[in-house]
Amino acid sequence: MPMHHADPPRRTVLHVIDTLSYAGAQRYVVLLCQWSSRQRFRHIVCVLQPEIDLKNQLESAGVEVVCLNMPRPSILRLWRFVRYAWCALQSIMHLCRREGVDVVQCHLSDAEFLGIAAAVCSRTPVIITTLHGPQMLPCRPWWSARSMLRRLVTRLLYCCVDHIVAVSAEVALEARRQFRAPLSKITTIINRIDTDSYGVPVDTAAVKAALGLEPDSRVITTVSRLEPLKGHACLISALGMLGSQHDDVRLLLLGEGTSRADLEDQCRKSGLAERVVFLGTRDDVRAILAVTDIFAFMSFIEGTSLALMEAMAAGRPIVATDIPGNRTLLSHNKSALLVPAGDAPAMARALSELLDDRVAAQALGTEARAFVREYFDIRTTVAELERLWQPGEVRGV
Repeated sequence: MPMHHADPPRRTVLHVIDTLSYAGAQRYVVLLCQWSSRQRFRHIVCVLQPEIDLKNQLESAGVEVVCLNMPRPSILRLWRFVRYAWCALQSIMHLCRREGVDVVQCHLSDAEFLGIAAAVCSRTPVIITTLHGPQMLPCRPWWSARSMLRRLVTRLLYCCVDHIVAVSAEVALEARRQFRAPLSKITTIINRIDTDSYGVPVDTAAVKAALGLEPDSRVITTVSRLEPLKGHACLISALGMLGSQHDDVRLLLLGEGTSRADLEDQCRKSGLAERVVFLGTRDDVRAILAVTDIFAFMSFIEGTSLALMEAMAAGRPIVATDIPGNRTLLSHNKSALLVPAGDAPAMARALSELLDDRVAAQALGTEARAFVREYFDIRTTVAELERLWQPGEVRGV
């Protein structure tokens, strides 16, 4: 009689992450959970802090979300910080043991420290940390006591993990440079998106009306956290440099962050308050991209940006900074116009060029869409990660 082999039991993967705010690392986790094999893997997401914007998206995909709901105190308030870390560590350890977790995958800083430690203490079979961008340390002098301690602790933690997943080649190099991460543990797995979900017809007139935009206005959009390294101040300056023939242009800023008040003040002082719209966190990015004439991306530093890939998948003409993370996705004068980071006049010239030449702008958008659909579909990322989640897999290189 033929032998029937039972399917192996599902592996339980616990993702530990600082927040579930609407940002790149968090959306990456949502995509992984949505697209991985439900027959082979069961996903749980443990979120440390109170921001849970994406909780419903995960739960609708059948993913259990455990919210510790612990506001993060400053590390300078030592007793409160120690209590926060200890309580979170105990909660993650309890979750690992209760659910029989096979894999712990950590995302972002606090989750990395606490998740790795909890996984080691719980004797989790596979421990993974994911590095989502090349800025891995706070902006402090490297010789400061806090920076040196952070490097030392991180190096010790990396000795305990099975895989260090870098989302770009630049991120992998930074892991080696800053933390001397063992090359045998580093696996570069590029961020990707669900390319099939873009290009669906949208009622653009209704979207513009809902956003309070004039029907004939032209729209520049950017999607990223409102933080200094994302370059919003430079983009606003570039908007002010556009000539009078571009008075119909409106700039939409999607995202929240610590720079919002400063950026709003910049708009008021430069007379652009009526032309710059702060939309905050949104879950309708696809619809907003449909009414976007140009997608602008002025970051000083990036990994492999999901927001940029989404604009490409939507076929939007793009003006972006000429930095390594963006060059992974874009080619100057082929799929985008690339400008030096922090150069507002160059940004203004590139925006003006695409606003004035719709044929050239459309050609850039078409090329960008074809490229991202061919090389940056989420199914590839999930397949690469599933190999790491399996027992007995050889460590990445």
